[in-house]
Amino acid sequence: MTIKYDDMHALTASGRAIITQEQKTLELINKYIIWVSALLFTSGSLLLFWSITKWKDRQSVLDSMQNEDLRAKRFQNLTIEEKREQIVEENNIEEPTDNNISPVIEKTKVEDLIKEATNNTISKILDVENRLYNKISRNSSTKYNSLQNVKIGDIEYDIVLESRFKMLRDRIIEIRFFTKKLSKSNFTTSMHKTYLSKLNYEKQTSRKGLGLLIVALDSDDWEANKLLLESWFKGHSISSKINLVVLNVSEIESMDIIQKRIISRFAASG
Repeated sequence: MTIKYDDMHALTASGRAIITQEQKTLELINKYIIWVSALLFTSGSLLLFWSITKWKDRQSVLDSMQNEDLRAKRFQNLTIEEKREQIVEENNIEEPTDNNISPVIEKTKVEDLIKEATNNTISKILDVENRLYNKISRNSSTKYNSLQNVKIGDIEYDIVLESRFKMLRDRIIEIRFFTKKLSKSNFTTSMHKTYLSKLNYEKQTSRKGLGLLIVALDSDDWEANKLLLESWFKGHSISSKINLVVLNVSEIESMDIIQKRIISRFAASG
């Protein structure tokens, strides 16, 4: 408030006192208004930051829930029957026929013997797959989320390792356990299945993946069979599109072997 000296002088004593008091009040307000404004601005900024932080936390939870929902819809767990059919088909398991069983055996026991023979083979394959999954998932848990026996689209997967980091590709793992003489046609089919699984995975998930075929052998001459499988693999054009690991069933329990032959291959290809 600005008042000329002549106007001020013309006022009565009480009027001058009132004007003087108002001027002092305005001076006091002007003196502290900057501090008050700064305090209000700081308080408002802190409140806004707190609100944004809370919103981000809540949004993060919502995003996580949505991702889990999408993940659950994308990865369908295989039923026991689906897994059984997959093993029978991929490993060409031939169920025993009545002609292979002694005719002196009662007919009521024939079906039980057939079922037992088939189940024994399936149980061996499941045991190998589970042992491999347990070792691989433990060794890669810091970098990957592991999934076993899932279905994506129309294709079934033995193991999927979903990378926790953008710099690493996901791993699509197919397992074959040869319980009888090696077959080049069966092995070639397994290679193609691994590659097609990789392509389907990338299409369905919009994520990059690397295909790995693990062949487990259980025989005295496994090293010779390993060399044979690797020669078949190298001689096929698809060898440039997937990886191959051949190991002895007895080596599965060795942490060093698993890390060296499987996990290190991931790092080299990632």
